[in-house]
Amino acid sequence: MSIRILHCTAILIFVIASPLAAADLTCPSATTLDGLVSCIRDQMPGSGSNGFVFPSATQKTDWRWIVRQMLGGSCDFQPPASPSGIVKVRTFTDSGNGKSYCVLMEVQDSDGNGMVDRGCGTFILGSACGRPSKGMMRTSCILS
Repeated sequence: MSIRILHCTAILIFVIASPLAAADLTCPSATTLDGLVSCIRDQMPGSGSNGFVFPSATQKTDWRWIVRQMLGGSCDFQPPASPSGIVKVRTFTDSGNGKSYCVLMEVQDSDGNGMVDRGCGTFILGSACGRPSKGMMRTSCILS
């Protein structure tokens, strides 16, 4: 009888732990910018998948705030509450050329299917870029 109880307990733990097994998609094996961009592209919902989830007004406002922080020279900070857990901001250093980039990328994969849940996009900024002049975007810095 105790063997069956242990067996059922193990199954119950497995069933409860299974949904928690979904992990963030952070492209940990990418070592170059090209590799990171390829990885991010490969984990985005495909064309015709209906995988894009339109962001709320608060999420759009918070997304703009994050991008402004990045353009102002900040990186590796915690996103505001509405996109927290959905996106991550971090520094990525290309092992091929030693250049660093500030990356805002969607990471949440709640269902564990290997695709991000919302398809909200990615923003990559070269760390050598300063704050753009008023009213101008220095596009040469975006992926330099």
